[in-house]
Amino acid sequence: EYDNMWQKTRSILSYMYDNYIDDFDYFYLCGDDTHLIVENLRHYLHRVEKTHGENTPLFIGFKVKPRGKYLNHGGAGYVINKVALRRLVEDGFPMCYKHTIIAAEDR
Repeated sequence: EYDNMWQKTRSILSYMYDNYIDDFDYFYLCGDDTHLIVENLRHYLHRVEKTHGENTPLFIGFKVKPRGKYLNHGGAGYVINKVALRRLVEDGFPMCYKHTIIAAEDR
């Protein structure tokens, strides 16, 4: 159901955390109609690693500013590193938007 994208995204991110947090440094979440050139992303993330510490949470995507607030647009997909994923799932999910039903996963 498209009207419940936030809870679906929340479940996907929780699944990544529960099953793969110690296996990967970065996670890429996108729709099934998104195309990605993996080598370009790998090259970009290598550059990002040089300018950010390994304990810096990263949430990287196509930044937009609707209604005066910055967010990553979900349509292009986004990258979240393990530090940010851990904080999101452990600290954010237990208390934020637990029962929200909304079509947009990126708001």
